[in-house]
Formats: sequence, structure tokens, C-alpha cells
Amino acid sequence: MTRLEWVVSAGLVFMNGALVAGTLFIRRGLENITEVLNELTAAIKGGRITEVHLGRPPGGKEGT
Repeated sequence: MTRLEWVVSAGLVFMNGALVAGTLFIRRGLENITEVLNELTAAIKGGRITEVHLGRPPGGKEGT
């Protein structure tokens, strides 16, 4: 195996690993978001959350 073939092979293996890792990372993130949204929906339907404020809270500063 020449040096060029070795470098190309190593690069392909690295890119494949990065692709798999990125896919797993994104998939896990989407699962977490879905879980949070399901819990939030259940809390709203169950009456545990009665008010939702988006953006600036009443009488407060944005981002606090």
C-alpha cells in the first residue's frame, strides 16, 4: 500500500467515523427535545402549568 493510498484510506475511515458520530449526536439531541416537549405538553394538559410567557416576562427584563 503506497503512502497516498494509506492517507486516503485513513481519511475515509475518519470521515465515516465523524459521520456516524454526528448522526448519533443529532439523533440523541432530537430524542431529548421530543422528550422535553412531551413532558411540557403533559404538564399543560394536566393543569400543572397554567401560564406560559414567551419573550419578556411581565415586569422583568428580557433574558432573566
